[in-house]
Amino acid sequence: MKRLCLGELIIEHRINPRMKNSYILIDKEEQVILKTPCISHSEAMYIVEKRSAWIHRKLDEQKRKDDYSYEPGSEVRYLGELYQVSDNILFDDLSSALKRLRTRTHESLARCYDTFYKVRAADHLSERLHYFEVLTGLEASGIRFRKMRSRWGSCSSRRMITFNTQLMQLPTRLIDYVIVHELAHIRHMDHSKAFYKEVERHLPDFRDHQRALRNIRLR
Repeated sequence: MKRLCLGELIIEHRINPRMKNSYILIDKEEQVILKTPCISHSEAMYIVEKRSAWIHRKLDEQKRKDDYSYEPGSEVRYLGELYQVSDNILFDDLSSALKRLRTRTHESLARCYDTFYKVRAADHLSERLHYFEVLTGLEASGIRFRKMRSRWGSCSSRRMITFNTQLMQLPTRLIDYVIVHELAHIRHMDHSKAFYKEVERHLPDFRDHQRALRNIRLR
């Protein structure tokens, strides 16, 4: 592996003799990587300099990714907005749970928030699911809620839909997209063109929501 310098930016140059084409990628840690077949240093520099504007634009987009962090114990992220727990009657249940804690550890705070989001998910997501079931004519056999690390939702072959309780941190338009996405799986258990046509039939701007979800980091 070699390194290239584009101004102050360090780019990893990985050479694979079996490759036919060259391409640039940016990983989750915002590291820029150039992958090429056997080429010279000057040829590699020509590639990155030619794509310089694209590289910096993508890095800027990466840095602007929505950060859904909050200060556990004093703040709460709910339906896309950040609130102070103690300043809003809407969060009295969370505030009471936090006050009952004998010691505030990361684990104990997390349990309070997980319970809060699960209770709210059962209420809000059930209501929105019913709304979209009527709208789409697609009906789930059941609904479950649990905290998931890498998925916003899932739909089984038996039409059982499971929602990530962390959805309650997102704006309502993104929550609605996830609901329609999972309902569409009742008719198409894949991500084929027919599946996305089904989603688009009910949410014409679904691709905007899809891109927005990719830019969200829950912490």
